Amino acid sequence: MSRVHVSLVGGQPSPVYVYIKNSLEQFDKIVLVCSEQTEAAARTMRRVINASCDRPDDFVSLRRLDPLDVKQVRAAVDQMSDEFKDDEVTVNVSGGTKLWSMLFYERFIGYSNAQVVLVDQNNNVWDMASGQSHALPPLSLEDIMALEGIVINQKTELNEYTQEDLTCAKRISKMWRRNSQAFWDITRHINDNPERLTHKSGDCSITRNPDGEGYHAQFVSRYSKQVNPYRQEYKLSSPHVERLLLNSGWFELLVADLLSRWQAAREVWVNCMINRQGDANTLNEYDVIVSNGVKYLFVECKTSIQSATDVDKFNNSKTYSGLAAKRIFITFYKIKDQAKAKCDKANIPYFAYNDISRNELDFFKKLDEIMKSTSTK
Repeated sequence: MSRVHVSLVGGQPSPVYVYIKNSLEQFDKIVLVCSEQTEAAARTMRRVINASCDRPDDFVSLRRLDPLDVKQVRAAVDQMSDEFKDDEVTVNVSGGTKLWSMLFYERFIGYSNAQVVLVDQNNNVWDMASGQSHALPPLSLEDIMALEGIVINQKTELNEYTQEDLTCAKRISKMWRRNSQAFWDITRHINDNPERLTHKSGDCSITRNPDGEGYHAQFVSRYSKQVNPYRQEYKLSSPHVERLLLNSGWFELLVADLLSRWQAAREVWVNCMINRQGDANTLNEYDVIVSNGVKYLFVECKTSIQSATDVDKFNNSKTYSGLAAKRIFITFYKIKDQAKAKCDKANIPYFAYNDISRNELDFFKKLDEIMKSTSTK
């Protein structure tokens, strides 16, 4: 008697794979039932499963069914029940079409050698005969992306940053708010002329410490009219100070730290580069990615949206993401009406960090709603 697992594959592969991953050693054979539309997802899942274990090439097989043809699906279900009548069978009806779920459930629920299970959106697996359930460990963000056929080229996990980094990011935020124009001028100069120790813009300056570890900054408010204005001093030193000071790394860290306080957040990555499997032309950068264990959220962090093309660029990136992906904009201050209209048209929610910090719980509730919504492409 073999131990056979049958899974119905739909648009969301996570409920199928999370059960397989946590039960892999129990199976001698896995059958992924897919349609023409979901065959690519099933093939990707087969590749992920095969890469995670040392099994024969035919350990995972695919069976393609019509999504809506009742007679064809019923015949296929009857054929599988005959094929596996002497085996111990588990059927996961979490994916596929409603028709598939109904006919597979109807056929296998009464068999003494079969178990029908369903994995819900909270990773609870339910025995459909007994009504009993237990929780499964959530998938890692790498697992979820692998199921979507996404290759991770670069990432920094939030826990790689230290409390010193976060303190440094907050200080840089104060510098930027004090005089954003001077801040951008100086950081651009640092990027263009890294060998220089001191960089100035008006009455503001940033000087690299002689030992090369960190910076000392003096900033004057952009609104100051004094002849000898007061210069606020800032000491910048942390393990990732270069990344934070340049290219808005400080804002990305503040946003990532904020998202880490969301109760649903399982993993938070910063400064990510990803592309579709086998297509380097789809290489794309994301400021922050956060996972809830089932889906993931792309977060574009901008202190301000300078033009509508910023929205267009982020919107175009949906081609490279999967159905498990959601997207939002977070800017420091509220965005302008033209950018709002672009975001609304592209169905990209937008939030202002300055407003979020006053009511984090309301923001997190909105994130819960976004992650529960169904993706269409």
